[in-house]
Amino acid sequence: MKKSTLNFIINALMFICMSAVVGIGFLIKYTLISGKERNVIYGKNVELSLFGMDRHEWGYIHLVIAFVLLGLLVIHLFLHWKTIISVYKRITKQKLISKLITVSFITICTMIIFVPFFTNPTITSTEHNDRRQATITVGDTEESDAIIEIRGYMTLDEISKKYKIPAEFIKSRLRIPTSFNNRKRLSSLRKEYGIKMDEIEKIIKDYH
Repeated sequence: MKKSTLNFIINALMFICMSAVVGIGFLIKYTLISGKERNVIYGKNVELSLFGMDRHEWGYIHLVIAFVLLGLLVIHLFLHWKTIISVYKRITKQKLISKLITVSFITICTMIIFVPFFTNPTITSTEHNDRRQATITVGDTEESDAIIEIRGYMTLDEISKKYKIPAEFIKSRLRIPTSFNNRKRLSSLRKEYGIKMDEIEKIIKDYH
């Protein structure tokens, strides 16, 4: 394959990936909305999805496409490396300035990519008036006004541990096969059996 043809294909794929990243970003931000805005528009305990996938699953696709785009960018730089170096040398003729710019550029890019792995989020308490509340009794202790919050990205195992309820009990009440994998996301329940998240919330409330 000619280098010019390869360059054209890579550039086309990069443009498609960039369009997909932007489009999915808009989808997550303005269509599959979350939190109070979603409750105001659609009502409480509503799960939004598109083509059977909720905002978290679309977020995962968004991340995968970003990695593909990054890989294509690396290939693009590799194919044009000589041109890039030649132009860079013409722009920065002084070695000291050239090294300073190079180190600064690499440092900034590295920080942008890896800083999220080494930072902790700011935790701010919020009001939960828009969420379901129930009195949950665990053993001999009672947790008054505990928040029952079920999301499509959660699994039956997570719910079982969080709310002290057997996963098999949830399956029996939902009338789904016991063979259903407890590690699969609840969004899979919605796709396969038409289960709604508020049904699981009611089961937890009734159990306690």
